[in-house]
Amino acid sequence: MIDQVFIETEESKRTGLYDEILQEIHDQAVYLPISYTSTIAVYHEGISDVEFAPIPYEFQLEKVKKNAPDA
Repeated sequence: MIDQVFIETEESKRTGLYDEILQEIHDQAVYLPISYTSTIAVYHEGISDVEFAPIPYEFQLEKVKKNAPDA
């Protein structure tokens, strides 16, 4: 149909082909969710100052500190 629409010179036929193309795209549409999972982070209580950047899975390692052991 796409090849036909490029060579069709009659306006009404071209409009009909566009309608068919768009209907086919609509009928075969893929469902895409608009939500996403949250990022979960786990780390040991022996470290502190872990701050995550706006980009998931990235954090500033130079700011992470090792806590003193409990006496």
